[in-house]
Amino acid sequence: MASPAPTTAERIRSACVRAGGAMLAVEGHEPSATAVHHLLEDGSFAITVPVDGVLASMVVAAGAGGVQAVLEMTDYAPLPLREPVRSLVWIQGRLHSIPVGEVPGLLDLIAAEDPNPALLQVNSGPSCAEGDTRYALMRLEIESVVVADSTGAESIGVGTLLGARPDPFCVMESCWLQHMESAHREVVDRLATRLPMALRRGRVRPLGLDRYGVRLRVETDDGDHDVRLPFAKPVDDVTGLSQAIRVLMGCPFLNGLRARRL
Repeated sequence: MASPAPTTAERIRSACVRAGGAMLAVEGHEPSATAVHHLLEDGSFAITVPVDGVLASMVVAAGAGGVQAVLEMTDYAPLPLREPVRSLVWIQGRLHSIPVGEVPGLLDLIAAEDPNPALLQVNSGPSCAEGDTRYALMRLEIESVVVADSTGAESIGVGTLLGARPDPFCVMESCWLQHMESAHREVVDRLATRLPMALRRGRVRPLGLDRYGVRLRVETDDGDHDVRLPFAKPVDDVTGLSQAIRVLMGCPFLNGLRARRL
């Protein structure tokens, strides 16, 4: 039987893609933002830190032993909700420097999957604009992975994380939900008819969208309530997603209306 919701590993992989920024924490120092946080095939994370910062110096001085660190990624809702954080991911491990000779190849590997502009600011990478922060590329060897959201906290193994894939719609999700909220409020209202009667009096907002279904946030006087409306089966492309949403809405035109030719 198909899962009605993403697995924990899938949720974490999607959060890694969506998170525009992340924080790297080392004991005794203020957490610092890291512009690049990319999961590699060997189960480690490639991370950027300011090349002239304290952390970069600590890692280089630590040598082969590395430095204990925690990467925290925050998955924010794409709409201005009362409680905007959808989930938090903590990845604990040891941070190591990467030999200079390996950096260019690793940058190409990361850029092929995630063309992050910050990669241009990495030492040993292409030159960046004058005044831009220069970064050192480092590797976080994972020891534990934990995710927490409104349902609780759960840890998973690195092998399970590597075996999962991000949701196929995670990159486009924010734009779609923002468009749904601003231009197609009738879609949200139709979906809201599937909520329990007690929740229909609250303010219903689109919270999430993935291949398994739609999540709604209901903001009421006594708190917030998250509800998942599952699709009949998981979908893998935009056509299937459109049809699945129409089914949830109770729309008789499951394949949509053909556009008139001008």
